This record gives sequence, structure tokens and C-alpha cells, in this order.
Amino acid sequence: MPAQEPSAPLISPTPSNESTPCIRKTEDAPAQTPVLTTQKPQKHNELMLAVKKQDLSAICDIEVSLTPTLALKRQHLSRYERKDARKALTFMLMRTANYFNLGKTMNAGQVFEVCDLILEEYPHESLEDFALCFRYARKGRYGKLYDRLDGGVIFGWVHEYMEEKSIAREAETRKRRKEQEREMEERTTLENNLIRKAYERLGTKPYQPKQNANSTPTDEEDYRRFKASYFAGKISAK
Repeated sequence: MPAQEPSAPLISPTPSNESTPCIRKTEDAPAQTPVLTTQKPQKHNELMLAVKKQDLSAICDIEVSLTPTLALKRQHLSRYERKDARKALTFMLMRTANYFNLGKTMNAGQVFEVCDLILEEYPHESLEDFALCFRYARKGRYGKLYDRLDGGVIFGWVHEYMEEKSIAREAETRKRRKEQEREMEERTTLENNLIRKAYERLGTKPYQPKQNANSTPTDEEDYRRFKASYFAGKISAK
């Protein structure tokens, strides 16, 4: 018998030069240049960034736009690194001390101690609060200085400012409560309108509870109310 030739393999070998896929560069597709965007500092820390740079122009612009109500919405001192918060407060307080031409002013050690106590007593207030407080003091809002500036005077400023801020906080709370009540009223009105439209589609009248307080709705009434609510959900989804 003639020798049989070996059968061809079921899977033909792949040439070595085609075994590894390669990525070819197309000359008609230009390389994409990354777009660099400059992000503005967020409102909650723009003052801290300006103080770190000791940019007096930026600091003054921020202070002019501040109010106790806006300071309520800024980042608390406790959210910063303690050393960064202390440095920022020290810079702002030294700036305020240098503003006054006093015979008895504060040295660097006293300023450091006052700022450390501020961080201890008011961790949940913002850096903007104290920028605004010191600005008010420079404008004479808390009375005249009689040739001296020390920790007692500064904490007197802070106490008066916090009283003013508490009034702003109460007003903001009342405003927020009224907004929530208005939103709830608008939502209730919308839901009632959707239910009314659903009843109109069903050709039935809205369910009215019976005058007798002890009576309970029948199964048919419950079903109608459920069906109307279901259609109301369908309408709102559209």
C-alpha cells in the first residue's frame, strides 16, 4: 500500500510576523493637543489662597464682598490644617494691628497666642468671619481704641461680631424654612393636579371620605384611588 500523506492540521500556523498585532500611525489623524484649563479657586477657600500669597489686592476685594450671611456658607476653620489656619489668622491680625498707630500694641508672640485661642474657641466659624470682624474693627465699628490693643480688645470685637452673625444666622434659617414650605406647597399642588387629571382620564370623581369618622372606604373606592394614583405617576413620568 502506498504511504498516506499526513493530513493537514485543522488550524494552520500563523506566520510569526502576524502573530503580534501592531498599531499603525495614520498621518491623516493629527495628534490631539491637551487643553490646559485654569480653574478658579472655589469660594470656600479663595480667601485662604489669597492670604497664603499675601495678595492684599485680592484680600481687599474678597473682604468688600463679604457679609455675615455669606460667611455662614464658607469653610470652617476646623476643616483647614491647624498650622495653615493659624498662619492665616496671624497675618490678618498683624495687618489689623499695624493699621492702628498705637503706643501699646501687640508683639508677634501675643498675636500668635490670640490666634491660637481663636482656633480653640471658634473652630466652627470661618476664616471669612474673622476677616470681616477685623475689617469692621478697622472701620471703627466696635468703638475707639484708647492707645492699646491686646487680646481682651480683640475678643471684645469677636464677641460683638458673633452677636451680629447670630442675627444673620436666624434670618437665614427663617428664609430657608420659608423656601422649604413653599417647595412643599408647590409639590402638593402639582401632585393634586396630577391626581385630578388621572381621575378625569378614568371618568370618575375623586374619592371623598364619608362624613362618618368611623366609616372606612370600600374595596372599590380603594381600588379607584389606587388606580388614580397609578395614572398620576404615569403622567408625571412623561
